[in-house]
Amino acid sequence: MEYLSRGDLLDIMLTNGPFPISATRFLAAELICGLQFLHSRGIIHRDIKPDNILLDSTGHLKIADFGLAVMNIFGDTNISGWAGTRLYMAPEILQNKPYNTAVDWFSAGLVIYVMATGKHPFYRGKIGRALKAIINDDPVFPNEMDPQLKAIINGLLDKSAESRQKFVENIRDHPFFMEINWTDIEEATACPSFQLTPPPVMMTSDTMKDVLCFTEANNTPIAETGQNLFCGFTFANEGWKVIESIPKPIISNRRPVKPHRRTFGTIVKDAFHRIWRRIKPWK
Repeated sequence: MEYLSRGDLLDIMLTNGPFPISATRFLAAELICGLQFLHSRGIIHRDIKPDNILLDSTGHLKIADFGLAVMNIFGDTNISGWAGTRLYMAPEILQNKPYNTAVDWFSAGLVIYVMATGKHPFYRGKIGRALKAIINDDPVFPNEMDPQLKAIINGLLDKSAESRQKFVENIRDHPFFMEINWTDIEEATACPSFQLTPPPVMMTSDTMKDVLCFTEANNTPIAETGQNLFCGFTFANEGWKVIESIPKPIISNRRPVKPHRRTFGTIVKDAFHRIWRRIKPWK
């Protein structure tokens, strides 16, 4: 995977605090494009959260960590199973109900709310209460929040998965995204009109050298004999070598040495020496 120098969204939020509305709008639009791309190919991510959203050096968003994703889910197909991060789960997952791509949209609504406010809409110090609030309560919005942004978040955090899906069908036409050129967003040619300070990163010179080495797309390809190991990757550094198999341990013909068996005599002898070492300094 390419090196994304700005790190994950969680660390960026901790460094910058709540995002300005321009940054929230831009990143929300890129997140929407990313999810629509995945869902059009039958992929449900199931773990959308700030930790799994990364930013590159120019401020473009990339969805990462597909360890919990499921594939080939199209149309009205539903699946089941507890998966995700509890504070970013949709109500239907928390209630162990069948679900579809709508769970990603609920998580996206939570992420957008956190970007705009720096707080989770349902968390008040205890996870148990937060999970009940996700299922039963409506989010509380700051008075100063932009009404159009509030409408976007409300639509994504709808408790009904069906209503959530209907809302997303026309989300690109929402007034909140009036300034967004969706073609530029999809092609990553839109320039962010904001500057977010990346989190501090401590790297040694050797680490930076490795990082730069792994991200140079113009390096010589690896040998043909190793190509099959990296089938499907857009880039593989020739410095990555095949890991040699671990040699088998040498089996010796010698019999293992049995541990010394303690007898009554050795026990008495050891006890005498312990007592003698204690009384000897008194002389």
